[in-house]
Amino acid sequence: MKGPVRVALVGAAGRMGKTIVDLASNDPKIDIVSQCDLGDAIEPAMKKSDVTIDFSHPDAIEEICRVALQY
Repeated sequence: MKGPVRVALVGAAGRMGKTIVDLASNDPKIDIVSQCDLGDAIEPAMKKSDVTIDFSHPDAIEEICRVALQY
């Protein structure tokens, strides 16, 4: 069997981010490998994840997309 999906969570300190962390902690198919918020480097988080979930501020989307295209 394949391992859990490795998730980078951008905007983890917000309401939706906290909800995702709580739900993922009870799901063996999901592993939150990194949590990013305002001021955190996104690139190291995306480097070690299979997928990124973004619940950050709309102003951050340009940087998030730039890094996502690399990985």
